[in-house]
Amino acid sequence: MRVKLFPIVIGCLLLALSACKDDIPEAQRWQVTATRQIVDDHQTFARLAQKQREQAESFCASPGAHGLKKMQMRWQDSMDAWQRLQWVRFGPITRDNVDWKLQFWPDKKNILQRKVQEILNGADPITAESLSRASVMVQGLSAQELLLFDPAFAELERFKGRQCDLLLANTRLTARVVKRLAEQWQDKDWLQEWFHPAPRPGVTAAQIRNGELLDAMLTQVEKIKLDKLGEPLGLKTRDKKPNGYFAESWRSQHSLANIRHNLQALQQLASPAEGYGLFLLLKDKQQDAVAEELIIRLDNVELALQQIQLPLREAVADASQQAALQASHRSVGELASFIKQKLAPALGLTLGFNSSDGD
Repeated sequence: MRVKLFPIVIGCLLLALSACKDDIPEAQRWQVTATRQIVDDHQTFARLAQKQREQAESFCASPGAHGLKKMQMRWQDSMDAWQRLQWVRFGPITRDNVDWKLQFWPDKKNILQRKVQEILNGADPITAESLSRASVMVQGLSAQELLLFDPAFAELERFKGRQCDLLLANTRLTARVVKRLAEQWQDKDWLQEWFHPAPRPGVTAAQIRNGELLDAMLTQVEKIKLDKLGEPLGLKTRDKKPNGYFAESWRSQHSLANIRHNLQALQQLASPAEGYGLFLLLKDKQQDAVAEELIIRLDNVELALQQIQLPLREAVADASQQAALQASHRSVGELASFIKQKLAPALGLTLGFNSSDGD
């Protein structure tokens, strides 16, 4: 089976899934579709990171208000692409702290600003190579956000010196990291390992990988609940006081957009436009009620988020937004409980398979 399945899977990843879906064992159809999504989203991220690098070079050649606005838009595109991949907690992303190189967060003590200022105050040349040897705090999208959106940094005069050197080095390094990550997800040796994990007694390869996929989905939902919403709402602190500066991407007011892109990735895993999603997998297992509830739970989160009318940093301190915020937090919690209590059992999967298990 190992020899026969591998060429089929590669073909399905490179061609339309519908062209060869009948050749894929039923137990692995969701894994194949999810893998296609992961590969595509990595390629999109790599393409957008490259455009961001190119825009940085154009902007730094002649800093201007229009160019800064375009840089901010390119950053938003890259961050959106990263948020669609943030749920992936296995494979190449787990090597060499790549996720931290792409985004340093949470940062409750605002260490990022101090580290960036230290570089700007220094005298050593700032290049992608030197930055790659520096702390992950000053690499990736969080540092870019600081430079492009923070009022203390996003002034045109500041970009006429070392700040543009740092922006250029950062975007070049980020584009390089993302490109390598995208290439690794298309590597045949990795895909062979991904579709043929080390065996475990009484557990099939499909159960191992489908369990990892579902576990990663759950981890992302819990991250939204505990960190992306719970932290700024004050639910994780002793005094229970809201603090909008604990929100992800608060400088760019992109916090809620991040969550929406997280959710879109999960919705695609459940019901992709093409291929075989969780909804169909549940249907094939005669779990129709659970399949319908999955879609409802995801939709409930989306609808709740739509009721928040202010950027998250401001909303947590606004009395008129509290009901919408609490409804959003509650709906995310209900989705997490559903995954653990209904979805995993309906699929016959045990949560907890992940890269730290040593497979």
